[in-house]
Amino acid sequence: MDSPLLQTSRREFVLGSSAALVLGFALPSAARAAGATSSFQPSAYLRITPDSRVTVVCGSAEMGQGVLTAIPMLVAEELDADWSRVSVEQAPADSAFANPMFGIQATGGSSTVRAHWEPLRKVGAAAREMLVTAAAAQWKVSGDQCRTENGYVFHSSGKKLAYGALVGTASKLTPPANPKLKEPGAFRILGKPLKRLDTPPKVNGSAKYGIDAALPGMLVAVMARAPVPGAKAASVNDAKAKAIKGVRQVITLPSGVGQRLLGGKAGARRARNRMGHGSKRGPVLGSRQHAARRRSGRGRRRRAQRRRCGQCSRCDHDAGALRSALPRARLHGADELHGLGQGRHR
Repeated sequence: MDSPLLQTSRREFVLGSSAALVLGFALPSAARAAGATSSFQPSAYLRITPDSRVTVVCGSAEMGQGVLTAIPMLVAEELDADWSRVSVEQAPADSAFANPMFGIQATGGSSTVRAHWEPLRKVGAAAREMLVTAAAAQWKVSGDQCRTENGYVFHSSGKKLAYGALVGTASKLTPPANPKLKEPGAFRILGKPLKRLDTPPKVNGSAKYGIDAALPGMLVAVMARAPVPGAKAASVNDAKAKAIKGVRQVITLPSGVGQRLLGGKAGARRARNRMGHGSKRGPVLGSRQHAARRRSGRGRRRRAQRRRCGQCSRCDHDAGALRSALPRARLHGADELHGLGQGRHR
């Protein structure tokens, strides 16, 4: 981050903001509602601003499986949001974002969509009903005469209001306890091939990772590691490193040399590169004992292979023969692939 973080919690921020409609879905709701100071739950999975931007907060970790797009899809579907105006935000570490299946904020077991399928759809559905109520009150009509589509509330007369224009009125309403959810046949976002929301920032470099975090007075540490595993620092010449502005300390560690300095990562790396240090090998690396261990490992693998093959101590199958055997392997089963190859046995 380029600016220091404010010392405030998400709950304090969203509850104190008057320029946004904030809808939270509490897990568990009873305990959270008891301490709430407004009609909205404090977990803040959804935020709608006056410019009709919709931000969905994802409590699960993105590990390539696509939750930073799937979770917003759950909310946006029931909200009838304009997908082009939907963005996602990674949630902080907070029990409010606990995985309903685990009871803690954890990601795994292909559980994110399954666990949040109903809760987060209810978040979107509740917000949509509140926006309809707000529009109906402004038009002085019945909510039954209104419908939502693509980020707007429409009246049967043809009038329409963008979600952003309804933020002030909707923020004064109480979320419905049991909002009506859509039937799958009415889905226009879920089940559709949409572009991932997290791809553009990862491509253009604007995405923020843990390594990008910056706090006031934070020190950056870098390591000058030993060139081979098991080696230890034998000598350290840290004079040039300490001459660089901001270097606080140079520490000799069991497997290398570490530095702490105030400033950016580039300066830390520059100081590390200027530092002279030597290393000595450990007692096993490069020794006869280590070579013996490696031979022993190969021997174990060969013996295991011989037991599987039943007729050879080493079996080097010809790659071309194996490729030609693949169609048959698909028909007869992968277990037969070993016997189909024309190997050289020694």
